[in-house]
Amino acid sequence: MAEFQQERGVDFQTAWSHRDMKRNKEIYATAMAALCIQQDAAEKYGWWFTKPLQDPPDGIIGAIVEDKTMGGNIITIREIEVVEYIEGSLLKTIRDKLKNKSYEPNTILVCLLSPKTSEVFNFPTLSEQLKKIELPLSHIFLTFHGFRIEPSL
Repeated sequence: MAEFQQERGVDFQTAWSHRDMKRNKEIYATAMAALCIQQDAAEKYGWWFTKPLQDPPDGIIGAIVEDKTMGGNIITIREIEVVEYIEGSLLKTIRDKLKNKSYEPNTILVCLLSPKTSEVFNFPTLSEQLKKIELPLSHIFLTFHGFRIEPSL
């Protein structure tokens, strides 16, 4: 992001919103999903991520897991779809992304909150609202960009 800003001579918001940053945001969202699952999973080798050359999916994450029935290791992968939430209804953004599309059963949707978003979300309520909607995916993550910290001189 910093390189892009410097190359183009633009501020953070302009860089974030720029069309050429879409791929970078998809890579970021995919990496965040891998990090979240790694924190929750018991796999001993950790999760890796990649951005396929062809879209969809927006990203792929994977891990090497031990399969005791086979007496060895297998690679398990999950496809990632990314949608950016900018404003309006978060539930509508998610529904619109998933409407009339088919996905692999283990696909994860990562909803990336735009830095322009100033809303405060009640995660338990949001989770309950999502459970009531019939969606083709059962794994939906909400992530955000963090906070920009200016380097001190």
